[in-house]
Amino acid sequence: MHKKKIASIHPSIETRKVDKKWFPDIESFQNSFKIVLDLPITLYYKGFLFEQYIRTLVSCTKLFKWNLIESDICTKCNVKNDSDHAIFFCKFPKYFAHCLAIFLDEIYFKGCPEFIFLKENFFLFNIYYECFKGDDFTQISMLILAAKDKALKISKEPCLSRWNENNYFSQTLLLAQFCSKLLDKGGISTYLIEKFINFVLKYKDNTKYFSI
Repeated sequence: MHKKKIASIHPSIETRKVDKKWFPDIESFQNSFKIVLDLPITLYYKGFLFEQYIRTLVSCTKLFKWNLIESDICTKCNVKNDSDHAIFFCKFPKYFAHCLAIFLDEIYFKGCPEFIFLKENFFLFNIYYECFKGDDFTQISMLILAAKDKALKISKEPCLSRWNENNYFSQTLLLAQFCSKLLDKGGISTYLIEKFINFVLKYKDNTKYFSI
């Protein structure tokens, strides 16, 4: 019975199937999830991933269901603003994920497109890949979780409707700088994030470059 309990699939995965929402390979996710929990990052962001996994993030759809807001429609995209939309499909997280994917392809695959096709895996579900060495996954996970947390918060703000590529670009830089400082205070290497910051700054005169 104990073995069956451990091997059982969390109900949230089944509800995603019912809602016709994609979920990665379960074994890959579970292995990656365990790695993230062992990373030297703050408990807050580990908790964020756990809440995302069990589908308890407080999105606009939940707030609307609880009669706390008047609408569950994204003010930027004019679609239902559930947690998946807020942290992945909306304009800002889509911009951030695309930017990070291009950067990771440059770092690990000399610019060949690999991560550009794996955004749902590495960004939405923090999947671990063997090419991540040393502290790489710590820094990448910190960036992604901070970006998703920020995106969820922004999704509830009326100002989102006025955001454009300049806002997405500046937030990308601010998030990277924030993560760098947070990891540095914990005595964790930030070399990869610093490379990411320098990479982003190359496009300061073309903020639309990471839009899709």
